[in-house]
Amino acid sequence: MMKNVLEKVHHILAFFQQLARWSEAGLNVRLGVNISAMDLQQPGLIKRVERALDRHGLRGECLCIELTESALMESPEMGARKLQSLRAMGVELAIDDYGTGYSSLAQLKRMPVQELKIDKSFVMQLVKGSEDDVIVSSTIELAHHLGLSVVAEGVEDQTVADHLAEQGCHMLQGFLISRPMTAEAATEWLRSRVGDGIRDAANEELR
Repeated sequence: MMKNVLEKVHHILAFFQQLARWSEAGLNVRLGVNISAMDLQQPGLIKRVERALDRHGLRGECLCIELTESALMESPEMGARKLQSLRAMGVELAIDDYGTGYSSLAQLKRMPVQELKIDKSFVMQLVKGSEDDVIVSSTIELAHHLGLSVVAEGVEDQTVADHLAEQGCHMLQGFLISRPMTAEAATEWLRSRVGDGIRDAANEELR
């Protein structure tokens, strides 16, 4: 298990090389990386991230660490300390798959996160006025009150995208935007959209 964790940490750090290449090409990309509770507890993770940012001349804001609610709640005190250290570097933090875990509002308030990602199970078949719509709109309103950005996962339909925009959702993620692609293809995809002023977050599915 420890070997798997170490491999995951090295896998995460390898993405900094691609971020540096994009930065040199004038493409300002924020990379979202999912990590588990075990990854977060890995000794030396904070130092490795700090050294990788320095080595490649990157700002912390180019990285967004995404954790599920269950990962955050597994060891909340230790998790909060680690997350505060990442925030001190400028790294952004997101709660992934929000709505599928058991975090309380009090716990959410204590975590130094900037973003909620609404789980795709509430988004993919979203219909105006449905129970899913109530959950999604309530989550967006909650995030606004807490000063958090909101990302809707699993957006595959323009009608759903338009409805989410009307609700005040800040960002969309899903096949409507793009399917997973190689780093090379992503570079061309990003270049084609620079003129439109679109800020797209590359995700961990890039290979």
